[in-house]
Amino acid sequence: MLIKKIKRRIYNLFHPIQGELWCLHRVLNEKSVFDENKDLEISPDYLETKIKHYKANNFDFISIDDVYSKRLSEFRYCWQKKFINITFDDGFEDIYNNAYPILKKYNIPFTIYLSTDFVDRKPLIWWLVLERIVLTKENVVLSSGVIYTCPDIISKRSVFKQLCDLIYNEPDNPADTFRRLFSNYVSYFEEKTANTLTWEQILEMCDSGFCTIGSHTVTHPVLTRQQENEVRREIEESKRIIEKKLQQEVLHFSYPYSFWNEQVQDIVLESGYKTAAMGYGGSCRYNKDNVYKLPRVYLVEEST
Repeated sequence: MLIKKIKRRIYNLFHPIQGELWCLHRVLNEKSVFDENKDLEISPDYLETKIKHYKANNFDFISIDDVYSKRLSEFRYCWQKKFINITFDDGFEDIYNNAYPILKKYNIPFTIYLSTDFVDRKPLIWWLVLERIVLTKENVVLSSGVIYTCPDIISKRSVFKQLCDLIYNEPDNPADTFRRLFSNYVSYFEEKTANTLTWEQILEMCDSGFCTIGSHTVTHPVLTRQQENEVRREIEESKRIIEKKLQQEVLHFSYPYSFWNEQVQDIVLESGYKTAAMGYGGSCRYNKDNVYKLPRVYLVEEST
């Protein structure tokens, strides 16, 4: 045990923490009643409190470009300033409405990893559709005929978790699995479940100088379950679309659902990205983290 502690201290000495990439999705005043969706949400007050805390503790808030070009390869001792880059996945409009005013107020650079179909209002945001189905039905009937009974909020929370687990454990992409399992509720698919960013809002944030846009694919699939040609399309086409819309190079990527393998990583590299991020993994250390598998700190606001 003592030897392990000594090795860990030596490792930490030569691989000090350089900083953190925060992984966020949504910034909302009213949060979901289901933990699986609530974990994707923080409040504006929580975001502002975190920023003020880290500023007071001498952290540098920097862009993802500066993380890549300056800080990841720069050895800094544990007592020196660490960096923070705030990142958002997907592309919901509450980033613009609720997070952007706070980030501007404190002059905070941030990154949005954008799924381009979100902006074009094309995807089935299945986890929000599922929330609506479970909240409005006492019996959720799958296309197979299996019935989940949920007359009260306690049973609804349990059923929602069971159905999420069922969807994620299927071999297909979650959205495809959802369509197959919930074909009884096709009318729900067309309903607007959440507002997503517009290209005008994205351009405004980019023009401010604070926002960097990265790619999060076109349709937000599980890339490790796709054929190679489809993986290339998702990764390359999203980059092309964003670059055409914004007239600027897209150099950063994040993996949907954090599903990663070496084949996907190689395609990201070949497509011209400089970094790629996971949704978890903790802090960034000196000379340890593969820039195509960057760890992030997943922020979850604890219930009060």
